Amino acid sequence: RVVWDVTAVGWLMSDVNNAFGYRTVATRLPNANCDYEEAELDKPMTYVFFVNRDQLMYDLVERLSTFSAEENLDETLV
Repeated sequence: RVVWDVTAVGWLMSDVNNAFGYRTVATRLPNANCDYEEAELDKPMTYVFFVNRDQLMYDLVERLSTFSAEENLDETLV
């Protein structure tokens, strides 16, 4: 299954980066030949080449369960 909508959020959560295979590379820009070339920019980019779907989904369920439990606790205190 495609999980692209979840991967962006997962990537932004720094402690789940173990769910991604990635490396930092020089920024690549498209050229007129429909190819990419190394840019002379001083801005590296992170290239994600693998997503461990099981790890990503496990972390998502754990976070949502914790969030839901905290929310229910807050409602019982009111």
